[in-house]
Amino acid sequence: MLFVPLEQAEEVNCGREKPKPLILRANAGEWIEVTLHNMFDKPVLYHDYPSVPLDMEHCPSDRVSLSPQFLKRCPVCDAGVNVGYNKPEQTVAPGECIRYLWYADKEYGTCMLNSFGDLRNQRYHGLFGAIIIEPPAAKHYSSFIGRKENFSEQAVITAPGVKTFREFVLFAHNGIRLLDYEGNLIKTAQQSEDAGHGGVDHEDTGEKGYNYRSERFFNRLKRVPVIECSVQRLTVTLQRRFYRHIQVNVSLSAI
Repeated sequence: MLFVPLEQAEEVNCGREKPKPLILRANAGEWIEVTLHNMFDKPVLYHDYPSVPLDMEHCPSDRVSLSPQFLKRCPVCDAGVNVGYNKPEQTVAPGECIRYLWYADKEYGTCMLNSFGDLRNQRYHGLFGAIIIEPPAAKHYSSFIGRKENFSEQAVITAPGVKTFREFVLFAHNGIRLLDYEGNLIKTAQQSEDAGHGGVDHEDTGEKGYNYRSERFFNRLKRVPVIECSVQRLTVTLQRRFYRHIQVNVSLSAI
């Protein structure tokens, strides 16, 4: 599950562009209008891993929304959250779209974006992002070239009265339901029913990654080339007071 700029959706679906979390940029004092299209084309399946406390099997929702931190918005129409009997509907079904209008009243920096269509399941599968609120009248550059799109993980930011700076956006993501190359589920840490105190916490189940990139260190170990005679035994003679000699065996591995 991904939030993707509409003009990049086909490239990402075809594998011609590597996916990354959604990154938006706007300036303090600006209004932000976002149109969210739900392009789910198949049912969302229930998975019991990664686990959460007091979970029960249910049918995950295929509705999505987009809700920002901090930004000013109408709580009834543009918050991306259904609360009580508020109308209108703030999530969107597959094949439909919805518009949100937000206002950046000051320079917040990073504001997280989440979907409240199904918070239990969608965040585990990567449905999140961020909107970066830059200084007023800021412009975004790639090195020294101005850019119109503002979805990149890094950018050079210039603004009146502000020292030019380079910006990097890094998401630390845990609780990932990660499959290996053969489609097998990876369970580095798994919660057991009789774990009790000292067992694995639910919050520690699932894998971890940065900006959707997650490579297990174990896989790197399997790619280390085999080196013959990688272990050598050395005999070291140490001389101590009273001229006593002690022999020490040290094992070295060349990796």
